[in-house]
Amino acid sequence: MTLGLGAALAVGLAGIAIDAVGSLSSCVGSLTSEGGGCLPWPPLRVELEAGVAPQRLPSHEMTPVALELRGRVAQNDGHHPPALREAVVDFDRDVALDARGLPACHLPGRDIRRSPAGFAKICRDAIVGESSAEFEYAYPERAPVRSSVTFTAYNRGVRDGVTRAIVVAFVKVPMPEPIVIPVEITKKPDFPLHALVRVPKLAGGAGSLIGFRLRIKRLFAYKGRRHSYLTARCPDDQFKFLVPKLLFRNELATPGTAPLTVMKGATAVPCESAG
Repeated sequence: MTLGLGAALAVGLAGIAIDAVGSLSSCVGSLTSEGGGCLPWPPLRVELEAGVAPQRLPSHEMTPVALELRGRVAQNDGHHPPALREAVVDFDRDVALDARGLPACHLPGRDIRRSPAGFAKICRDAIVGESSAEFEYAYPERAPVRSSVTFTAYNRGVRDGVTRAIVVAFVKVPMPEPIVIPVEITKKPDFPLHALVRVPKLAGGAGSLIGFRLRIKRLFAYKGRRHSYLTARCPDDQFKFLVPKLLFRNELATPGTAPLTVMKGATAVPCESAG
């Protein structure tokens, strides 16, 4: 399902066209609530935007940048959407990530749950980004409940060629608990930054991500020199981003929604070459 492109904003956001590529269902589409026939497939709608700031960048020299990602998830029929459980994003070779020398947060998940305030204090030097997100929780015979939260992204260091990070939020609805989303970034031949994001099951499967905004930027000193967590260049007036996989699970077995939906997409984000 191709979506409308986002307008160019201050950070050069561009929309990512998302297409359905697979679904496990007893029908070509998803079953209706009455169990007969098929709904147009897929009923799921995903809107993504990506951009970098500043937009004017050197053609060949890598320079510090901020990356911004935005997204919305919804069912076309207005019902509670399935839960995003896995996302894969490939970044253009003109965007680079370097966490060497950046403080890392090594606290395990149980320490995050035991003392949120203590975790935030101990790991504050490892912050690489901040974001906000909105979740929707649906329970049988109850109206869906929405909750907006603030996220913080932390560097977890580099090991065996894998750069790791975690995105952490503390929610109060439907009950107080932390959400910890691990991120692993590796290299591929065509796309040096290959990011794998795994979203845990929320509230026993009742919670689904319906919107987010993430901004990643971090400058730091290492061996007497200034470094940036993210750098970029602009040799051809655009960055290429691929989303080869968005995996959604219908954790609640909601009628009219496929048990598993996989989507993919791609975009070219505008930039301006400074020569």
